[in-house]
Amino acid sequence: MTSFRQNSNRMKCNKPSCPFVGWAGLCFYVVCFLCCTFLSCGVSHDQVRLRGKYANIKQGDFLLFSPDGKIPRIDTLHVVNGEFEYVCDFEGEGTLCILYPNNSQLMLWARGGDDLRIEADVQDLWNTVVKGNPENELYTGFRRQNAPTDTVALRRSAAGFIRQHAGSPVASYLLRQYFVAPYDVPMDSTECLYRVIQEALPQDAGVTRLGGVIQQCYALQEGMPMPAFDLVTTDSVHHRLSDYKGKHLVMYFWAGWHSSSNYLHQQLDNLRRELREPSEEGKRKQDVALLGFSLDTDTLTFRVSRPTKEQDIPTFCDQQGFNHPLLTQLGVRSLPLFIVVGTDGKVWKVASEFREVERYFSESAQAKNEKRKEAGERSRAVSLDRMPH
Repeated sequence: MTSFRQNSNRMKCNKPSCPFVGWAGLCFYVVCFLCCTFLSCGVSHDQVRLRGKYANIKQGDFLLFSPDGKIPRIDTLHVVNGEFEYVCDFEGEGTLCILYPNNSQLMLWARGGDDLRIEADVQDLWNTVVKGNPENELYTGFRRQNAPTDTVALRRSAAGFIRQHAGSPVASYLLRQYFVAPYDVPMDSTECLYRVIQEALPQDAGVTRLGGVIQQCYALQEGMPMPAFDLVTTDSVHHRLSDYKGKHLVMYFWAGWHSSSNYLHQQLDNLRRELREPSEEGKRKQDVALLGFSLDTDTLTFRVSRPTKEQDIPTFCDQQGFNHPLLTQLGVRSLPLFIVVGTDGKVWKVASEFREVERYFSESAQAKNEKRKEAGERSRAVSLDRMPH
């Protein structure tokens, strides 16, 4: 006990005489800790960080890619307890895109050093909030002010946004999304909005490329001759445009990774069967042939989603995605796409939805019936005129 007290007294005597020295040391360590924490949590000027917080999900995976190649691969965002954090090398400015399991997408604009924060509900992804730079906040505002189901109003709102924010990269994206990608927008409307962006950014290389894309997309229009093709389908049979002379051909472009493709084969097969059924006069309503063009890039995805033997739809797939030269000729830029080629080898209908194809054949049949009735009435009138009075 004596020795312990003596040692204790010695320790007490070794205390510093100035009480501020201890506080200064403590403050020094606190400052060092905060600096280290700040440096470790900060984002480098050649990197981008994404932080996501999602409601109504605990675990899951989202895919991340860069449409303009700012990251060289497709990465996976692992969601744990509704959150994820992701850091990648990123120099300059560019775009990232999150692909959700339901095939919807979230476009993000980024530049080196950005720290982007995403708040979303998986049951209402349209109203996702993205913070971290002006472009994402602009796009968030656009989405939250518009309902995704009203295509006409959405396109009208996009046109207003483009005119108001022509110098923003978001304007170029909206032009692509709502005017270039759809197949039912007149070229005049698209070119008018493109000129607005071009005037705001006359030296921008991306805007110049967009102009070339617009010209390419409208290379094929209704009433023009269908370009000749020679495709070898998966059953090793050549299919040429000339093989379908005198028939209606529905050529449709699809991919197994696109959600709507799961139903296209059956819908088209049902339509073909219906059109081939005899009419009341005992003749076929219309002789329609189907030809599929798959844009799948891997064998497994194609095999799982291709037409069945019972559906009997010849299908071409070279696993080159959008890189086939015929796609450039036709201006294919989004899926699905339906091209109806008439008996004269001309394009009679270009559509992005099956119901448009169905409506086309329905209206075509109605028009034929009306012409047939008119011809019958004229024939009866002539017969009556020739009868002796």
